[in-house]
Amino acid sequence: TGGTKGIGKAIALAFGQCGANVVVAGRHEDECTAVAEAITSAGGHGKGIRTDVRNIDEIDALIAGAAETFGGVDILINCAGVAITKKILDLDVKDYDMVMETNLRSVLFAAKAAAAVMKASEKYGFPANSCGFSPHYFWQKRQKSYRGGVPAFPPGCSAKRQARLSGNSKEEMV
Repeated sequence: TGGTKGIGKAIALAFGQCGANVVVAGRHEDECTAVAEAITSAGGHGKGIRTDVRNIDEIDALIAGAAETFGGVDILINCAGVAITKKILDLDVKDYDMVMETNLRSVLFAAKAAAAVMKASEKYGFPANSCGFSPHYFWQKRQKSYRGGVPAFPPGCSAKRQARLSGNSKEEMV
């Protein structure tokens, strides 16, 4: 759902209410624009950018657009997600690829694009992954099992945090 519905929209609006600059991404431009306008009305500065996170070029354009509009990227919220509710015998490779590209691959490549902008500006920010995965909710395993890959990414996906935890310099981590 990205920043246009559910948790992503709530996070975007909360940042907007705090006066933040917020780029709202989602697959539908009109929904991105509506949330961006709500952010601006709430005291923040919003911009909507239509993005299909299954497309790495669109992820790169999203991060570049955020940096161009607001002078950088300080925080990245990875919140897009889809679930296929078909029976296992009805699943095909296209279903699997859509879930993995949206819910896992996009997290890595959005964090990578944001990290490049942060490194260039020497401002190391905070990518956060809202993956909705909890090992305590096994009843959700059919829809949420792909989310187990997100915690395997570097701790916090933050170069500054990784450097602090590992003792390595930021330059070695990005």
